[in-house]
Amino acid sequence: CTPASMVAGRMTICGFAAIVCTGDVMHSAATPQLTTPHDDGALRNILAQCRRVAVLGASDKPYRAGCYVPDYLVSQGYRVTGVSPSLAGQLIFDGIAVAKLADVEGVIDLVDIFRRSEDVASHELEIVALSPPPKVIWLQIGVRDDAFAARMEARGFLVVQDRCTLAEHRRLGVDPFSNVEDN
Repeated sequence: CTPASMVAGRMTICGFAAIVCTGDVMHSAATPQLTTPHDDGALRNILAQCRRVAVLGASDKPYRAGCYVPDYLVSQGYRVTGVSPSLAGQLIFDGIAVAKLADVEGVIDLVDIFRRSEDVASHELEIVALSPPPKVIWLQIGVRDDAFAARMEARGFLVVQDRCTLAEHRRLGVDPFSNVEDN
């Protein structure tokens, strides 16, 4: 995640002026469709409010972004669950990895995707089937699928594409979460 690549990213928001994750419920304020390449306020709200993160494409290799980015999020107080069939049942980040999103215990605020762009759409039905659904789908730097994003936005999800959660968290100066447990 380099500063140059952060600027090149684009965030698309459809149907939400603000997003707030509180406890087990995420609330939003509806607005007409909005597309913006650099909405720091919306990014800050997402990172400051969405504590429970499912990492789709998690890795246990420290040199891969699917490992060091979630590790950073854990160090900032996020509750991170790794999602990877090859790591299911193993201790990773701050819990036990699961094979699929449906296996994540509790509410997911944000699905952080570390998969190739061409593989993202294969997870669409899995994400849509979650109950309650996450409101934010975040595609990491270099990951972009405009057709997927449009379909997910039409279903009411907020989609961030081609941005790094670690880099954006640092750039925006988002405060860490406290160590207080949230059920």
